[in-house]
Amino acid sequence: MALGLSSARDVALNVLQRVDVHGAYADISLDSFLTRFSPSPPDRALATELVYGVCRRRNSLDWAVESVSSRPVSKMTPWVRNALRMGAYQLLYLDRIPAAVATSETVDLVKKYGHAGTVKFANAVMRALASRVRQLRAELTPATVAEDATVATGVAGAPITPDVRRLSLVYSHPEWLVQHFIEELGMAGAMAFMESDNSVPPLAVRANTLRITVDGLRARLATEGIDAEPCRYAPDGLVIAPGAPYAVLSAHRDGLMQAQDEGSMLVAYALEPRPGEFVVDACAAPGGKTTHVAQLMRNRGRIVACDIHLQRLGLVRELCDRLGVTIVEELACDSRDLGSCLGGGTEVDRVLVDAPCTGLGTLRRRPDARWRKEARDATRMAELQLGILLSAARCLRRSGVLVYSTCTIGRTENQDVIEEFLKREPQFVVDDVRPALPAALRGDVSPRGWLQLLPHRHGTDGFFICRLRKVSAGG
Repeated sequence: MALGLSSARDVALNVLQRVDVHGAYADISLDSFLTRFSPSPPDRALATELVYGVCRRRNSLDWAVESVSSRPVSKMTPWVRNALRMGAYQLLYLDRIPAAVATSETVDLVKKYGHAGTVKFANAVMRALASRVRQLRAELTPATVAEDATVATGVAGAPITPDVRRLSLVYSHPEWLVQHFIEELGMAGAMAFMESDNSVPPLAVRANTLRITVDGLRARLATEGIDAEPCRYAPDGLVIAPGAPYAVLSAHRDGLMQAQDEGSMLVAYALEPRPGEFVVDACAAPGGKTTHVAQLMRNRGRIVACDIHLQRLGLVRELCDRLGVTIVEELACDSRDLGSCLGGGTEVDRVLVDAPCTGLGTLRRRPDARWRKEARDATRMAELQLGILLSAARCLRRSGVLVYSTCTIGRTENQDVIEEFLKREPQFVVDDVRPALPAALRGDVSPRGWLQLLPHRHGTDGFFICRLRKVSAGG
């Protein structure tokens, strides 16, 4: 077979090895291997399940392996460690795979990438795991934890409690992140959020209404054997089956649709751009929101798409070309100095700041990312976010609209950034975003005027959206 890889499990192991040892991103590495390997649909599905499943459940899997192993996971060679993680995942989370198959396939992989001693060790570990599957599954069942369980809230560097450690094991999230979610969402909310993090996210696509109606796209997809249902909130959105061959569909090739989470779609609606206006997307790449804004403007007006990385602006151009968007200009720019980039005295009708963030609202799509994050990241990102917001504010005309969004969960990067911005820029107010949103979401807008979308509540990624308006000429 191509690349000398003998099976879907072999592909998955090579991807996990790169993630574990070289810090590769699971989605990019997996896509690369699947493109080169061209497996059958069942093998493609199994390799995808194993890669994402192991990344999601890494904490739980390591605990299970160490419960029967004579050595800690950290002391194993990376090939053996990841082969055993895959084997444990099949035993604990994939009922359709017999224990004997999971064991023998894991041992075969260790034979290929290890030596006689590691083969004997892996065989013993897998047999021990198989004998204890029922007990291990019971211990990893979501715990019943009271709303008033012990957890220090609002205290920087607070000690991790037994309840947090337990939830970290059950839901396979870093302990600091468990505590963060409890502080932000409460115990029940944190548990529901993490449960959602461990699920397969929906695949939403946005109909390119410059070329086709939503109903027309749905019919087109049906001719390609793809069932699609309307999104819960986004009028232009459809949900198709996860794992559908999205990128090879003719509807994609012909520029009739773009993959985009429903929460991401709602950001452009909140901006409420109009045909003929001058709009700036301050953090545009890879262009999903930029092209949606152009779509809502009916491809009439002017959009300047900014990004600090010239290479990433190439992605915006590619997307515009595929979708037939002609009103976007790319501008390599550090958006903390947006005024200078645009030219002194430029006044803009609307600015979208979809700010760089910790991305805690998208962990179900990037399960390996939960192990890369650190608690201090939010403070660093908030400084950058505020700088971009302040710069964007100075480019707006009076009565202009500024939408701030992130795909994360937490006051530091969301509410606190808005509150600090309003202190520094008193000529701005929080604008009522409800009329721009679908009716079903208007009740979820907070009394302060912002919207926090949550995967377990709304089915979208975890987006924060706040709309601001410049009410005076100062600044």
